[in-house]
Amino acid sequence: MNTWRLSATAAGDLLRIGRYSRRKWGKPHSDRYLAGLHGRFAMLAERPGAGIARDHISPGLRSFPFRVHVIYYRRIATGIRVVRVLDGRRRPERLLAGH
Repeated sequence: MNTWRLSATAAGDLLRIGRYSRRKWGKPHSDRYLAGLHGRFAMLAERPGAGIARDHISPGLRSFPFRVHVIYYRRIATGIRVVRVLDGRRRPERLLAGH
């Protein structure tokens, strides 16, 4: 079984997503949304090639959509490392510099 890990930046993204969705739609919705993201991370850890290659942003970077967000990740020996979880309307090129 492959695993997924979060970068410190991605962990911060999840905290912000959770806080926003709790404020906007309540705790049950927030919990379901975050659980859905975690489920998508697990699927990507098992099938890391499922995402779209984003080598034009950074070599080895991949992305996969989840509702209104996009998961940006890299393959690692044991699965994936999630580097960011961004609103799909944002421009990733600037936000992913150095990842």
